[in-house]
Amino acid sequence: MYGSRVVRCRWVTISVVVAASMTVAISGWAKPATGDAAPALELSPTRTEPGSVVTLSEDDTFDMYCGVDGETRTATWELVRSPLVPETNDDDGPVFYYESPGVVVDSGSVEVTAVGPWSTTVTIPADGPAGSAYFARGQCLDESGNLVFGYYYAIGTVAGVAPTTTTVAPAPVTAAGAPPVVASPTASAAEAEPVTGVANFTG
Repeated sequence: MYGSRVVRCRWVTISVVVAASMTVAISGWAKPATGDAAPALELSPTRTEPGSVVTLSEDDTFDMYCGVDGETRTATWELVRSPLVPETNDDDGPVFYYESPGVVVDSGSVEVTAVGPWSTTVTIPADGPAGSAYFARGQCLDESGNLVFGYYYAIGTVAGVAPTTTTVAPAPVTAAGAPPVVASPTASAAEAEPVTGVANFTG
């Protein structure tokens, strides 16, 4: 679905040898390597209206889920309004990355107890500028609140249509520098005559 942009989020540990008897461990959520699969979020539908309710869910393209059988996990999410609608699209939906800029307009969490894509509903703000794009950031946490993985990709939605600007051509100018005077159209004789049997109001 994402072509060459698809990546996988991986938890890594980097060990740096400082001295013969000392090792410093640096752990964290690594930025994915290009070409790998990655867990993702999706807003559906990908076109909607301001103030509407949409579905936020795990994208199931690569069967990479937060939930596992026998353990209660938590999926956290943030709904983000983007200042730009990216040119990269999937099935006509804009594709965002975890670090894509934007303003958080809502947030929440979902309890996940089984394998499979979780989903919830979110409301697109009614007062956002027309044509704004929204996407979700999120993480999967285990029972102890430790990070399992972060959702690196997100398929967003565009709310409303951005207004278009219409350019009005200026009126032609006469040789004297003044706009020409256009006479008002006059009604034809047939239009001016009252019709028999039909009320005619003047004044």
